[in-house]
Amino acid sequence: MSGRWSGERRARAALTFICEAGKPDLAQLVRQQGAEEVWQSLLASQEQGAWPKRARRLEIDQLLAAAERCGARLIMPGDGEWPERLDGLDHVEPLNGMAGSPIALWAVGPRDLGELCQSRLPAVAIVGARAATHYGCDSANELAAQLAGQFPVISGGAYGIDAAAHRGGVVGGRAHCGGHGGRAGRVVSAGQQPVAGPDRG
Repeated sequence: MSGRWSGERRARAALTFICEAGKPDLAQLVRQQGAEEVWQSLLASQEQGAWPKRARRLEIDQLLAAAERCGARLIMPGDGEWPERLDGLDHVEPLNGMAGSPIALWAVGPRDLGELCQSRLPAVAIVGARAATHYGCDSANELAAQLAGQFPVISGGAYGIDAAAHRGGVVGGRAHCGGHGGRAGRVVSAGQQPVAGPDRG
């Protein structure tokens, strides 16, 4: 495994595997103490909460090796690729208990995520229901394919409309970005793997 997985980067990667995104208390802890200290505290904790239990079970070396095999890279605050607009999430009121910028992001593909997310560049988001109709999925697919020739297409990581939008983005031959609100281990399910293409951002 690459030596780049050390210290703060390794800890942030581990946290993405055990903690859901958008947790204000976790984001605050990481800002105050650093990801490495937070991660070590979770590993040492004997509490039975979800995060300590997941931390103790996590096989981080295997997961990081798998990430490298599939070409995934971790992007964290301070990296050149980090979309600085995400930092604004630290200053919004929680909605349903969720707020705060991500601990880190995972990306696959040759495109620079920071460039794709620059505020001066136009982009289009296509999102919708998981349990979508065939008509809805076909429409999202066609719309994304048409728009991908002009703009980056951004969508979530779910089945239904989100997956259809990514398939359309691949057909359009331009960059597309997928976001997912859950833990990193859930980002791509086996059923969604065919969505990914060589031009994904």
